[in-house]
Amino acid sequence: MLFAPLALGLFSTSRPVITLFAGQQYDSGYTVLLILSIFALVYSVSPALSNLLLIYGKTVTILLLNLMPVGVSLLTMPLIWYLGLNGLAFMKGLSLLLGFTLSIYVLSSVVKIRLDKPALAKIFVSSTIMALTLLLVQHIYYSRFLLPLYLALGGAVYVAILRSLAVLDEQDLSLLKQVLGARMGLVIGKALYHQRST
Repeated sequence: MLFAPLALGLFSTSRPVITLFAGQQYDSGYTVLLILSIFALVYSVSPALSNLLLIYGKTVTILLLNLMPVGVSLLTMPLIWYLGLNGLAFMKGLSLLLGFTLSIYVLSSVVKIRLDKPALAKIFVSSTIMALTLLLVQHIYYSRFLLPLYLALGGAVYVAILRSLAVLDEQDLSLLKQVLGARMGLVIGKALYHQRST
């Protein structure tokens, strides 16, 4: 619920982000941030699985997976010659994606991986709608100084879609209260939880 909207939010606001924080002279480099943001979607699932290989004693596998980016970098070196910094971003993104895919493959042979696929799908749909909304708004009127307003709009759209799709259930609310404390969990729960009509 956090990584997907952050990644796609950065994707959709990569140009105002890079020009506001790095300067107008870096305007052409926003595509690098855009590419990395897309591949960062891997982090919306991988943190939940990252320590399982260590728990199951797959240290050699972890070592091989950590060496994988080096092999991917060597194989995709021509991308830098043709695409410059964008090629470097693709190289990094592909190594992330390959490492994640191989981790899932190895883990699935050790333990049964069960993800809440409907919830993940709703989160990705909500994040995608938010990103498309921000791209449309920037297409209508763009200014790097409006970045805070873009972010506020993106957050509002994301929360509204999450509520309409009823992503959270009673168990999620209970978990939020345990993790964040009763008061904070209640505030976030009220913002995101939509009571289903019976």
